Amino acid sequence: TSEVDYELSIGDYILTGGELASQVISDAVIRLIDGVINKESLIDETFNDDLLEIVDILSLAFENKIQEELIMKTYKNSLAYYSLASRLCSDKRYGESLFIAKKAEEVLVKEKNYKRLLYLNVKMMHCLNSIHSYQDCYDLAHMQLFTLQSFADTDYEYNHTTNNLAVCCLPLKKYKYISDLLLDKKYISLTELCCLLVAKFKLDLNDYEKLYSSYFNILEESDKKIIVGLNNYLKTGDKKELIVLENPKIKENITYAIKRTQIN
Repeated sequence: TSEVDYELSIGDYILTGGELASQVISDAVIRLIDGVINKESLIDETFNDDLLEIVDILSLAFENKIQEELIMKTYKNSLAYYSLASRLCSDKRYGESLFIAKKAEEVLVKEKNYKRLLYLNVKMMHCLNSIHSYQDCYDLAHMQLFTLQSFADTDYEYNHTTNNLAVCCLPLKKYKYISDLLLDKKYISLTELCCLLVAKFKLDLNDYEKLYSSYFNILEESDKKIIVGLNNYLKTGDKKELIVLENPKIKENITYAIKRTQIN
């Protein structure tokens, strides 16, 4: 033990040898080397759904520094602001998250760190949809779609942008826009499918029935329940049917947005 100068633990359990533990440590370190994985993936990765995110750790570490910079009005550390904005968004403190995100945006633009700004915009869209600021979300998401054309490896940003854009277009009654946005996508999420179904229902009942039937025949049983509930709501107006949308697979607070489509 006199030769040991550093000790690491990978958890409170027993293995039959040190080989597996060495592999875990090696993998955890190697993935941080430039070029091994997408750099931006390291910023917002999740260990276990929403239980523990790297941004939570970073934002706590930077919290005192952020408070100091807010008082002095000297905004320098973009990662700190990005991390805090992300944590506040996850905690559903949307107003605070948007405030901090604006500070992060200022620094990221100065740094010309546009890729991280695309990530930040996704967080801002989620906050805007959550506080029902649909026009602001639409303006940001619509602009981001054009911006994304100038960047490679942006599947994450693109998919989350179209998710948010489809949702905010519902209460804005931009049904044709939703249809044009999603019909040509190679893969659409359940959130986007719900938006597309609502849009088609509003535009053309025949097209809606065809779309509904085509997806009903290919979806898994658990996912079928979602579009069945949505279909029942659209045809009866019974809000209880929308309970099926309270599902982890459905993102961006879509229920309220769908209800807003019924308001003249």
